[in-house]
Amino acid sequence: MRPDHMPITEGELERALILRAYFIEQDGPVYVPLFEKLEKELADKRRDKAVLNRARKLRETYTIEAKTPIPEPYVK
Repeated sequence: MRPDHMPITEGELERALILRAYFIEQDGPVYVPLFEKLEKELADKRRDKAVLNRARKLRETYTIEAKTPIPEPYVK
């Protein structure tokens, strides 16, 4: 059993989705709400990861000493 403080990984969510897909095929739409919830959780986790990666890349490209301008995609 997983401790409460450990976050669920993308891989675990993917496996849960595959299992629910099998249940839906076997038992019908009773598992659709849970399947959709897991899909959303996986999409949210991937979105958050992408935001963190973009933020990290931005931070790595900016140096105060060199006064490097902020890259174009981040300037409005």
